[in-house]
Amino acid sequence: MGKHIILMLLLLFTIVSMENVAIAEFVFEEEIADGDILINPDIGKELQENRIGVSGEIASQIIYYSYSTSRDWYLSQSGDSIEEDEHRLNKQVKINLFYDIRLQDGVRGFASIEAGESSSESDNEDIFGVNELFLDTNINNKVYIRTGKQMLVWGRNYIWNPVDMISVDKKSFTDMDKVWEGTKGIRIHIPNGAEKNLYFFVDMDSLDLIKDISVAAKYEFLYDKTEIGLSFWGKESYQAVYGLDFSSRLGTIDIRGELALSNGDNYYTLDYDSLDLKKEDGWTPRLSLGFSQLFDHNNIRNRINLTGELYYNYNGYDKNIFKRIEEYGDYNIKEDFITKVYKHFETAKYYLALSGSIDRFIISDAKINLNGIVNLIDKSAIVASGISYSPLSGLIISLDLNGNLGGKFTEATLWGERFSVNLGTKILF
Repeated sequence: MGKHIILMLLLLFTIVSMENVAIAEFVFEEEIADGDILINPDIGKELQENRIGVSGEIASQIIYYSYSTSRDWYLSQSGDSIEEDEHRLNKQVKINLFYDIRLQDGVRGFASIEAGESSSESDNEDIFGVNELFLDTNINNKVYIRTGKQMLVWGRNYIWNPVDMISVDKKSFTDMDKVWEGTKGIRIHIPNGAEKNLYFFVDMDSLDLIKDISVAAKYEFLYDKTEIGLSFWGKESYQAVYGLDFSSRLGTIDIRGELALSNGDNYYTLDYDSLDLKKEDGWTPRLSLGFSQLFDHNNIRNRINLTGELYYNYNGYDKNIFKRIEEYGDYNIKEDFITKVYKHFETAKYYLALSGSIDRFIISDAKINLNGIVNLIDKSAIVASGISYSPLSGLIISLDLNGNLGGKFTEATLWGERFSVNLGTKILF
């Protein structure tokens, strides 16, 4: 009940704020007549006044998916050969509201709030959360400070960001437009011209004791036409992580990469033979490389987009760990693996992701895409295809089909899903 009251108050505040913005825009438009722009002598004063900008999106989805008990690695028992298929339906309605509050002297506040409901045949779930809530300020326009819950972009690639030891919410391959949840902390940005930037971040997201604080620093600079970042992350009782990332252009191809290196691994692994939990010693690299290429087609500039990424995990598995654990037949080991070791499409040694899209597909307001992510060790993959149509500005209708391909007890079929169909609509305002 309390969440619904909060949501109603937020919606009322949004309506009032948008009404004020609309009035301001109307007044400005009234000052433009017959091609003449009337300059308001008090424009500087008006820009110093407090302002609130409101935007957001409302999204609804109906998801049908096929599930197989025998393919569910986490729930299955070793040697189980029972084949049982289920067909499930999930409905979700969600609103994301973004408040951009501009105060005087360069002070800014921002809030991203999410609310909605998800329902299935067996369960109903309320959705409510604050994804971001922070305050920006500065010292003489030379040092910029952001305090609060905030989203960080601490890497170059779209799928795998080994240099990002900060973000609590990881990217979803099947939902790249997802609104991220931020990390609580303090970010300091010190720019030096247009080509050099120094960043510091104090992470307080999981803060119970002072020792839980982690710190990170990053120095970005431009060398010729290549942007380079050098980073550091440290936390008590953890190995320091050193990072290098870059983005450049090779002919017409955009290239980028990230390398994270630590002297000893911060993540647990499960020994393939003994199935004991351990942390590996020695220097541990993790690497991601990516490219993007745009193509013209039928006199339409940049109509086709092709993107690819490769991920290498030095301590990742070079054999099918899921099959090994299943053959051992101990459910407690499964529990340890899922809760302490497993990271979605990061646990094996090699991965590959490819993504392609075509704008103005058949008609000018339609777009088609095809994406795939592959575990190169157990040869399983998730394939996501979809088409979106925007008949009106701010309205998007989409149809997506996701398929989980692979043998029994492989990563893509880990949770028993065979395929899913998602029909969605989204309104942007």
